[in-house]
Amino acid sequence: MRPFSCSRGVIPRCRYHQGGLVTERLRLIPLGKLPETVDPRDGALLAAHLRVEAPPAWPPLSLDEHLETHRRLRETGEGGSGFLLWFLILKGRGRRSPSLVGICGFRELPDEEGGVELRYEVLPSFQRRGLATEGAEALVAWAFESHWARLIRARTTREELGAMQVLAKLGFTLIGTADGGRAYLFELEQRGEGKN
Repeated sequence: MRPFSCSRGVIPRCRYHQGGLVTERLRLIPLGKLPETVDPRDGALLAAHLRVEAPPAWPPLSLDEHLETHRRLRETGEGGSGFLLWFLILKGRGRRSPSLVGICGFRELPDEEGGVELRYEVLPSFQRRGLATEGAEALVAWAFESHWARLIRARTTREELGAMQVLAKLGFTLIGTADGGRAYLFELEQRGEGKN
């Protein structure tokens, strides 16, 4: 499949491959590619289906919230919910097998402005390697390249310094606060060729 331009050039290249996204170190597989019989909370079952290793810390803390949104949207008949959640898989190298390392996705389907809220979580044992940045970069690029979204939002708390660093690397702009100043709000608008 053809490579496409990542949003801010943090990662050298990402491309579509077999219904997912591929970066230098990661594969991103959308929830919609899994059979309904696979419960993503069951790390062993999910890993067996994806042919990867399941980390002992699975599932990520925010997985249930993603799955609840997906279930609600499916029940109301809204399409596209299979692209709200993507599994991050660290590719295998040498003797190391591929491994589930986290999730990345969006809080809801795009709103009337084409805006979505980005969320990502890398398991603690895989943090501080740039994997959240690489996964989020690929997903932002996919959302803009496919015209799935035109504006991407994100929120962090004051304590989430790593999350703020990821957003800064991707070119997000701080636009304000919420929750009585306990959360920071960020935005990234599509620029250049693909913009509608």
